[in-house]
Amino acid sequence: MDNFYAEKRTHKRLEFANSLQYIKLDANTRERVEAMIKDISREGISFFTNEFISLATRLVLTIRLPRYPRPIKVISKVIWIRKDSKTDRFELGNQFVEMIKEDQKLFEQYLGEAV
Repeated sequence: MDNFYAEKRTHKRLEFANSLQYIKLDANTRERVEAMIKDISREGISFFTNEFISLATRLVLTIRLPRYPRPIKVISKVIWIRKDSKTDRFELGNQFVEMIKEDQKLFEQYLGEAV
């Protein structure tokens, strides 16, 4: 049973106290929602939000990287969700699905500097 919750990540997560904006890709509305990032890696991101978002929901994330002139955009998919009983917020784990090459290059550069 100890291995049931074994770490599956292949890339180190970096604490990343910053905000992001997201839009639900498959929703009828294009409302931007602000959320607080917990951590980030080459493969994904976790963040806190006030709304429940179902598993497998695809999101367009806009992430500002410190010291970079413009934000990056990435399409992600919700792969896990937890409710924080103390704050009634939700913590979401997202896997990156798609990122344009230019943003990928900036993101890789940022991660290389941050490690």
